[in-house]
Amino acid sequence: MKLLPAAWKKLGEVTGPALRPGGLALTQRALQFCSFPLSAKIIDAGCGPGESLRLISAMGYQALGIDCDPQMVRLASSFGETMVAPIEQIPLPNGTVDGLFCECVLNLVTNRSRALTEFGRVLKDGGFLVVSDLITIAQGGPEGLSRPGHTRSPSQPSQPANGTEPTHLNISQAQTIGSALEADQASLGSSQTAGRPSGGCVAGAVSRQALTSEISEAGFEIVLTEDHRPALTQLAAALVWAYGRNGLAELCGLGGNQPDPIRPGGCGFDSSSSQMSYILVIARPNPNSLKPK
Repeated sequence: MKLLPAAWKKLGEVTGPALRPGGLALTQRALQFCSFPLSAKIIDAGCGPGESLRLISAMGYQALGIDCDPQMVRLASSFGETMVAPIEQIPLPNGTVDGLFCECVLNLVTNRSRALTEFGRVLKDGGFLVVSDLITIAQGGPEGLSRPGHTRSPSQPSQPANGTEPTHLNISQAQTIGSALEADQASLGSSQTAGRPSGGCVAGAVSRQALTSEISEAGFEIVLTEDHRPALTQLAAALVWAYGRNGLAELCGLGGNQPDPIRPGGCGFDSSSSQMSYILVIARPNPNSLKPK
Protein backbone atom coordinates (compact mmCIF):
# COMPACT_ATOMS: atom_id res chain seq x y z
CA MET A 1 0.00 0.00 0.00
CA LYS A 2 1.05 3.58 -0.58
CA LEU A 3 1.53 4.81 2.98
CA LEU A 4 2.96 7.85 4.67
CA PRO A 5 5.72 7.07 7.19
CA ALA A 6 3.34 7.64 10.13
CA ALA A 7 0.90 5.17 8.57
CA TRP A 8 3.61 2.50 8.33
CA LYS A 9 3.91 2.75 12.09
CA LYS A 10 0.14 2.45 12.60
CA LEU A 11 -0.15 -0.47 10.22
CA GLY A 12 2.81 -2.22 11.84
CA GLU A 13 1.15 -1.99 15.25
CA VAL A 14 -1.65 -4.20 13.90
CA THR A 15 0.11 -6.46 11.40
CA GLY A 16 3.67 -6.62 12.68
CA PRO A 17 6.42 -5.65 10.23
CA ALA A 18 5.18 -7.94 7.44
CA LEU A 19 2.86 -5.23 6.15
CA ARG A 20 0.44 -7.31 4.08
CA PRO A 21 -2.51 -9.68 4.41
CA GLY A 22 -1.46 -13.04 5.81
CA GLY A 23 1.90 -11.72 6.98
CA LEU A 24 4.61 -14.36 6.97
CA ALA A 25 2.15 -17.26 6.82
CA LEU A 26 1.91 -17.03 3.02
CA THR A 27 5.68 -16.69 2.72
CA GLN A 28 6.10 -19.89 4.73
CA ARG A 29 3.41 -21.58 2.66
CA ALA A 30 5.27 -20.74 -0.55
CA LEU A 31 8.63 -21.84 0.84
CA GLN A 32 7.10 -25.19 1.81
CA PHE A 33 5.53 -25.68 -1.60
CA CYS A 34 8.71 -24.84 -3.52
CA SER A 35 10.97 -27.08 -1.39
CA PHE A 36 14.13 -25.19 -2.24
CA PRO A 37 17.49 -26.88 -1.53
CA LEU A 38 19.39 -25.23 1.30
CA SER A 39 21.89 -23.90 -1.22
CA ALA A 40 19.14 -21.88 -2.94
CA LYS A 41 19.51 -18.17 -3.58
CA ILE A 42 16.20 -16.36 -3.17
CA ILE A 43 15.34 -12.75 -3.99
CA ASP A 44 12.78 -10.74 -2.05
CA ALA A 45 11.78 -8.15 -4.68
CA GLY A 46 10.46 -5.05 -2.95
CA CYS A 47 11.75 -6.28 0.40
CA GLY A 48 10.59 -3.31 2.47
CA PRO A 49 11.89 -3.45 6.06
CA GLY A 50 12.99 -7.06 5.55
CA GLU A 51 10.64 -9.37 7.42
CA SER A 52 10.43 -11.92 4.60
CA LEU A 53 14.18 -11.59 4.15
CA ARG A 54 14.56 -12.45 7.81
CA LEU A 55 12.43 -15.58 7.40
CA ILE A 56 14.22 -16.70 4.22
CA SER A 57 17.59 -16.31 5.96
CA ALA A 58 16.36 -18.16 9.05
CA MET A 59 15.34 -21.07 6.82
CA GLY A 60 18.99 -21.37 5.78
CA TYR A 61 18.75 -19.95 2.25
CA GLN A 62 20.90 -17.27 0.61
CA ALA A 63 18.60 -14.27 0.86
CA LEU A 64 18.87 -11.12 -1.24
CA GLY A 65 16.56 -8.16 -0.64
CA ILE A 66 15.97 -5.57 -3.37
CA ASP A 67 14.07 -2.32 -2.93
CA CYS A 68 14.13 1.08 -4.63
CA ASP A 69 13.85 2.82 -1.25
CA PRO A 70 17.30 3.31 0.37
CA GLN A 71 15.79 3.62 3.82
CA MET A 72 13.97 0.30 3.50
CA VAL A 73 17.15 -1.35 2.26
CA ARG A 74 19.04 -0.01 5.27
CA LEU A 75 16.43 -1.47 7.62
CA ALA A 76 16.42 -4.82 5.81
CA SER A 77 20.21 -5.12 5.68
CA SER A 78 20.27 -6.66 9.17
CA PHE A 79 18.56 -9.76 7.81
CA GLY A 80 20.54 -10.54 4.67
CA GLU A 81 22.28 -9.16 1.61
CA THR A 82 20.49 -6.13 0.16
CA MET A 83 20.76 -3.72 -2.74
CA VAL A 84 19.02 -0.53 -3.82
CA ALA A 85 17.45 -1.07 -7.24
CA PRO A 86 14.07 -0.99 -8.98
CA ILE A 87 12.61 -4.47 -9.35
CA GLU A 88 12.15 -3.75 -13.06
CA GLN A 89 15.96 -3.56 -13.39
CA ILE A 90 17.59 -6.16 -11.15
CA PRO A 91 21.39 -5.82 -11.32
CA LEU A 92 22.12 -9.55 -11.56
CA PRO A 93 23.21 -11.81 -14.44
CA ASN A 94 20.73 -14.02 -16.26
CA GLY A 95 19.67 -17.27 -14.61
CA THR A 96 21.36 -16.76 -11.25
CA VAL A 97 18.62 -17.22 -8.60
CA ASP A 98 16.50 -20.19 -7.56
CA GLY A 99 13.51 -18.25 -6.29
CA LEU A 100 12.01 -14.79 -6.43
CA PHE A 101 9.32 -13.53 -4.05
CA CYS A 102 7.23 -10.47 -4.93
CA GLU A 103 4.78 -10.05 -2.05
CA CYS A 104 2.20 -7.25 -2.14
CA VAL A 105 4.49 -5.26 -4.45
CA LEU A 106 3.53 -5.95 -8.07
CA ASN A 107 0.43 -3.73 -7.83
CA LEU A 108 2.74 -0.81 -7.04
CA VAL A 109 4.73 -1.24 -10.25
CA THR A 110 3.74 0.83 -13.27
CA ASN A 111 5.35 -1.45 -15.87
CA ARG A 112 4.23 -4.83 -14.60
CA SER A 113 5.18 -6.75 -17.76
CA ARG A 114 8.71 -5.37 -17.58
CA ALA A 115 9.04 -6.45 -13.96
CA LEU A 116 7.74 -9.96 -14.70
CA THR A 117 10.08 -10.31 -17.68
CA GLU A 118 12.96 -9.24 -15.45
CA PHE A 119 11.96 -11.85 -12.89
CA GLY A 120 12.12 -14.51 -15.59
CA ARG A 121 15.51 -13.28 -16.74
CA VAL A 122 17.22 -13.68 -13.36
CA LEU A 123 15.54 -16.98 -12.44
CA LYS A 124 17.26 -20.26 -13.25
CA ASP A 125 15.46 -22.84 -15.34
CA GLY A 126 13.36 -24.76 -12.85
CA GLY A 127 13.28 -21.85 -10.41
CA PHE A 128 10.14 -20.52 -8.73
CA LEU A 129 8.37 -17.17 -8.91
CA VAL A 130 6.10 -16.38 -5.95
CA VAL A 131 3.61 -13.52 -6.28
CA SER A 132 1.02 -12.52 -3.70
CA ASP A 133 -1.15 -9.43 -4.05
CA LEU A 134 -4.59 -7.89 -4.00
CA ILE A 135 -6.87 -8.78 -6.90
CA THR A 136 -10.29 -7.58 -7.99
CA ILE A 137 -13.12 -10.10 -7.98
CA ALA A 138 -16.61 -10.21 -9.45
CA GLN A 139 -19.54 -10.05 -7.08
CA GLY A 140 -20.11 -13.51 -5.69
CA GLY A 141 -16.54 -14.36 -4.79
CA PRO A 142 -13.28 -15.68 -6.26
CA GLU A 143 -13.50 -18.28 -8.98
CA GLY A 144 -10.93 -20.64 -10.39
CA LEU A 145 -8.74 -20.57 -7.30
CA SER A 146 -7.46 -23.43 -5.20
CA ARG A 147 -8.21 -23.14 -1.52
CA PRO A 148 -5.31 -22.94 0.96
CA GLY A 149 -3.80 -26.37 1.47
CA HIS A 150 -4.68 -27.66 -2.00
CA THR A 151 -1.80 -27.94 -4.44
CA ARG A 152 -1.58 -28.96 -8.06
CA SER A 153 1.57 -31.01 -7.59
CA PRO A 154 3.12 -32.80 -4.60
CA SER A 155 5.67 -30.98 -2.51
CA GLN A 156 7.57 -31.65 0.70
CA PRO A 157 7.72 -28.91 3.36
CA SER A 158 10.98 -27.05 3.88
CA GLN A 159 12.43 -26.99 7.39
CA PRO A 160 14.40 -24.23 9.10
CA ALA A 161 18.15 -24.80 9.01
CA ASN A 162 19.54 -26.44 12.18
CA GLY A 163 16.08 -26.40 13.75
CA THR A 164 16.07 -22.59 13.90
CA GLU A 165 12.54 -21.20 14.07
CA PRO A 166 12.09 -17.80 12.45
CA THR A 167 11.13 -15.05 14.88
CA HIS A 168 9.01 -11.94 14.44
CA LEU A 169 9.81 -8.34 15.27
CA ASN A 170 7.73 -7.07 18.16
CA ILE A 171 5.52 -3.97 18.19
CA SER A 172 8.21 -1.72 19.67
CA GLN A 173 10.53 -2.69 16.81
CA ALA A 174 7.75 -1.98 14.31
CA GLN A 175 7.35 1.44 15.91
CA THR A 176 11.10 1.94 15.52
CA ILE A 177 10.74 1.25 11.80
CA GLY A 178 8.04 3.92 11.56
CA SER A 179 10.12 6.41 13.55
CA ALA A 180 13.14 5.82 11.33
CA LEU A 181 11.02 6.35 8.22
CA GLU A 182 9.69 9.62 9.62
CA ALA A 183 13.20 10.81 10.50
CA ASP A 184 14.52 10.10 7.01
CA GLN A 185 11.44 11.11 5.01
CA ALA A 186 13.05 14.29 3.68
CA SER A 187 16.09 12.41 2.39
CA LEU A 188 14.00 10.05 0.25
CA GLY A 189 12.46 12.72 -1.96
CA SER A 190 9.65 12.17 -4.44
CA SER A 191 11.68 10.03 -6.87
CA GLN A 192 10.98 6.85 -4.91
CA THR A 193 7.23 7.01 -5.63
CA ALA A 194 7.38 8.61 -9.08
CA GLY A 195 5.35 6.68 -11.62
CA ARG A 196 3.64 4.50 -9.03
CA PRO A 197 -0.16 4.09 -9.05
CA SER A 198 -1.62 7.01 -7.09
CA GLY A 199 -4.00 4.79 -5.11
CA GLY A 200 -1.35 2.31 -4.02
CA CYS A 201 -1.91 -1.43 -4.22
CA VAL A 202 -5.70 -1.06 -4.33
CA ALA A 203 -5.60 1.11 -7.46
CA GLY A 204 -3.03 -1.22 -9.04
CA ALA A 205 -5.07 -4.40 -8.48
CA VAL A 206 -6.25 -6.43 -11.49
CA SER A 207 -8.43 -9.52 -11.79
CA ARG A 208 -7.17 -13.04 -11.17
CA GLN A 209 -7.40 -13.79 -14.88
CA ALA A 210 -5.47 -10.64 -15.80
CA LEU A 211 -2.74 -11.38 -13.26
CA THR A 212 -2.26 -15.00 -14.27
CA SER A 213 -2.31 -14.00 -17.96
CA GLU A 214 0.41 -11.42 -17.32
CA ILE A 215 2.55 -14.03 -15.58
CA SER A 216 2.03 -16.58 -18.37
CA GLU A 217 2.75 -14.03 -21.09
CA ALA A 218 6.03 -13.20 -19.36
CA GLY A 219 7.17 -16.78 -19.99
CA PHE A 220 6.01 -18.61 -16.87
CA GLU A 221 4.00 -21.76 -16.27
CA ILE A 222 1.67 -21.36 -13.30
CA VAL A 223 1.77 -24.32 -10.91
CA LEU A 224 -0.37 -23.01 -8.04
CA THR A 225 -3.03 -20.37 -7.37
CA GLU A 226 -4.67 -19.99 -3.97
CA ASP A 227 -7.34 -17.63 -2.67
CA HIS A 228 -6.48 -16.02 0.67
CA ARG A 229 -9.34 -13.59 0.95
CA PRO A 230 -9.87 -14.44 4.66
CA ALA A 231 -6.41 -12.98 5.36
CA LEU A 232 -7.47 -9.70 3.74
CA THR A 233 -10.75 -9.63 5.66
CA GLN A 234 -8.99 -10.35 8.96
CA LEU A 235 -6.47 -7.57 8.34
CA ALA A 236 -9.18 -5.05 7.48
CA ALA A 237 -11.21 -6.06 10.54
CA ALA A 238 -8.19 -5.59 12.81
CA LEU A 239 -7.45 -2.18 11.29
CA VAL A 240 -11.04 -0.99 11.63
CA TRP A 241 -11.11 -2.22 15.21
CA ALA A 242 -7.92 -0.29 15.95
CA TYR A 243 -8.51 2.90 13.94
CA GLY A 244 -12.16 3.01 12.84
CA ARG A 245 -13.56 3.04 9.31
CA ASN A 246 -12.28 6.49 8.39
CA GLY A 247 -8.88 5.64 9.81
CA LEU A 248 -8.64 2.56 7.61
CA ALA A 249 -9.49 4.58 4.50
CA GLU A 250 -6.82 7.16 5.33
CA LEU A 251 -4.29 4.45 6.19
CA CYS A 252 -4.81 2.73 2.83
CA GLY A 253 -4.48 5.99 0.92
CA LEU A 254 -8.02 5.69 -0.44
CA GLY A 255 -9.50 8.81 -1.99
CA GLY A 256 -13.14 9.41 -2.62
CA ASN A 257 -12.96 7.77 -6.07
CA GLN A 258 -10.86 4.75 -5.05
CA PRO A 259 -12.43 1.33 -4.34
CA ASP A 260 -12.57 0.25 -0.74
CA PRO A 261 -10.51 -2.97 -0.31
CA ILE A 262 -13.41 -4.68 1.48
CA ARG A 263 -16.67 -3.24 0.13
CA PRO A 264 -17.70 -0.28 -2.04
CA GLY A 265 -18.58 2.94 -0.29
CA GLY A 266 -17.03 2.24 3.10
CA CYS A 267 -14.52 0.31 5.14
CA GLY A 268 -16.68 -2.58 6.31
CA PHE A 269 -16.74 -6.33 5.81
CA ASP A 270 -19.94 -7.03 3.88
CA SER A 271 -18.98 -10.33 2.25
CA SER A 272 -21.91 -10.13 -0.18
CA SER A 273 -20.52 -6.99 -1.82
CA SER A 274 -16.78 -7.47 -1.44
CA GLN A 275 -14.80 -6.62 -4.55
CA MET A 276 -11.23 -7.45 -3.52
CA SER A 277 -9.39 -10.61 -2.59
CA TYR A 278 -5.81 -11.68 -1.96
CA ILE A 279 -4.07 -14.28 -4.10
CA LEU A 280 -0.97 -16.44 -3.94
CA VAL A 281 0.47 -17.49 -7.30
CA ILE A 282 3.50 -19.74 -7.79
CA ALA A 283 4.99 -20.19 -11.25
CA ARG A 284 8.08 -21.59 -12.97
CA PRO A 285 9.87 -20.46 -16.12
CA ASN A 286 8.25 -22.17 -19.09
CA PRO A 287 10.95 -24.19 -20.89
CA ASN A 288 9.10 -23.66 -24.17
CA SER A 289 9.29 -19.87 -23.99
CA LEU A 290 12.20 -17.87 -25.38
CA LYS A 291 14.43 -16.55 -22.61
CA PRO A 292 17.38 -14.13 -22.93
CA LYS A 293 20.76 -15.79 -22.54
